[in-house]
Amino acid sequence: MKNKFAVITVNTPNQKTARALANALLKNRTAVSVNFIKNIDAIYYWKGKLCRAKEVMLLIKTARSKYKEVEKIIKLNHPYEVPEILCFFADAASKETLLWLDEPLAAAEIKE
Repeated sequence: MKNKFAVITVNTPNQKTARALANALLKNRTAVSVNFIKNIDAIYYWKGKLCRAKEVMLLIKTARSKYKEVEKIIKLNHPYEVPEILCFFADAASKETLLWLDEPLAAAEIKE
């Protein structure tokens, strides 16, 4: 049985941007939790050139149904021309984790 949760990743240029995005997502209750992975060495092609950067990755836990809202908030608040937004569906998780994720999202739906 599929559950309704997803993990969305997006890289940011620095801690300040990462915190601002996390705060916007949590304030709007489009995410339940956001983790930061600092000092990622990124090597990628951009406009035909090989680039290198230090980035901060966000791991955003949310409901599958909130993906479009999360994407919109990221695009509105992200400094990159094309932020790399990837969504992974949580095919399995512990019962306790699922209950923990569900509680804030259910509360948000009641308020709406």
